[in-house]
Amino acid sequence: MMRFSVLICTYNRAASLGRTLASLEALEYPGAHEVVVVDNRSADDTERVVRTFADKMSVPVTYLRENRAGKSFALNAGIAVCSGEFVAFTDDDAIPDKMWLTALESAFEEHQADWVFGPVVPGWERGAPSWFSPRLNGMFALLDYGDRPFVVTERRHEFAGVNAAVRQSALCTLGRYRTDLGPTTALGGGGEDTDMFDRAVAAGQRIVYAPAVRVTHVIPAQRASRAFHRRRMLAGREQNYRLVASDTSRVPRICGVPRFHFRLAIDDLAGFAKATVSGDRGRAFEHELRLIRFGTILQQAIRARLRTSISPPPVKVKR
Repeated sequence: MMRFSVLICTYNRAASLGRTLASLEALEYPGAHEVVVVDNRSADDTERVVRTFADKMSVPVTYLRENRAGKSFALNAGIAVCSGEFVAFTDDDAIPDKMWLTALESAFEEHQADWVFGPVVPGWERGAPSWFSPRLNGMFALLDYGDRPFVVTERRHEFAGVNAAVRQSALCTLGRYRTDLGPTTALGGGGEDTDMFDRAVAAGQRIVYAPAVRVTHVIPAQRASRAFHRRRMLAGREQNYRLVASDTSRVPRICGVPRFHFRLAIDDLAGFAKATVSGDRGRAFEHELRLIRFGTILQQAIRARLRTSISPPPVKVKR
């Protein structure tokens, strides 16, 4: 039986995808595994890169094209053809460590885990920006929870799709990725991993952080600018709101937004002012992005309420 299916969703990143595939070719893993690449309507040389890679690989490689825009559509299409006992997720701009699958397998067996994830370390193409700090890891899909493995018990220990794996049986109980979440362009969107993590936690699945499961996330210069991340946060406005709107917890709300978000926004405003005065550019930018996110959520919430209020009442037809 196929042990692992390595799933990569890609969009117009033929060059970086080739680097990722080369790292998979260098994996030191003796078990049966396959590589599945889902091309989410790319217009570059993605298909040629994958087929060239497939011709020289000793493991099965599947190329699949998904023409519906959105990473979640691509993820679901890829999962449907994965034959492995485990599905290991990484990205088209990532470089898994050569012992990646071996470390994943060990963690699944040792901890009887449903999910295993690990650190995502930066591979800066031109060095980290001067304002960067580990507090901003989430902006770059970076992750580091330390050098000791543990079973997740807190919401703050969320996994990242660039370096995570799941038992197929566990994934079947959760269902597929939400197609109203996730990136739909090279710039914006997200939330599909957060939603899947929340569902896994709610289902009582065993989620394990394993520090030996390592992936490097390559970050080009254009994605290391504050302007890029401001645009990205704005572009993800709909997904950010959908995550909040789908929260069924019974908490007080204002305009459909949980009231505690307003308190956090006030804290961020104060934190932004304090960091700006003290010259802490990294912390100031962290608060700024959270304020942008809050603003987009509130904007979408108000629009949703306005649409509801002006919608005509249903017409009753007499029979």
